[in-house]
Amino acid sequence: MDSIAAHCDGYSPRCSCTMRTARSRTSAENLFDLFMAPFSQELEPPPNPGRFTAIYWAKLDGVFYRRRPRAIHPQNMGSLIAGLLAGAGPDELAQTVGVPRRSVTNFIKAHPDIAAAWRTKFALRQRDYYRARMLRLIADHPHATRSELRRMRGSGYMWLYRHDRDWLGENLPSLWLTRAP
Repeated sequence: MDSIAAHCDGYSPRCSCTMRTARSRTSAENLFDLFMAPFSQELEPPPNPGRFTAIYWAKLDGVFYRRRPRAIHPQNMGSLIAGLLAGAGPDELAQTVGVPRRSVTNFIKAHPDIAAAWRTKFALRQRDYYRARMLRLIADHPHATRSELRRMRGSGYMWLYRHDRDWLGENLPSLWLTRAP
């Protein structure tokens, strides 16, 4: 019993140093547990590792599932490059082109000249998005302090603090702003 539970809790003789474990290790009644066969997972991987995936269960239930291609089709290459040069995010591009996100990131890594232009455009796009969001929050909550704006969910304060601190300092309310009644 102890050897079965040993893999799930901290009472394993190999890793635990508590008094309870020390007593159980020296106890003669538990001596045979140390020589039991190891678990089957330790010996070899399961014969069919993909059998417990969601795709497997969907196929069993008759749900149609079509995998997205891993390679970017030449017809979609132009739209991918145009999206990258426009600064679109990898998730958005993967959805547009119809490939996994990993294929888009691999394409970016393989083309450093496009990657440099994409990073610049993507950063500008994020900056504009977070600036607009913060200005909207300031307009919606005119009497909020800096701390209150920072704590608001989805304010983008931390992104602006890390990447656009000068703009954030100029547009946030003054530290000495008196609250309206």
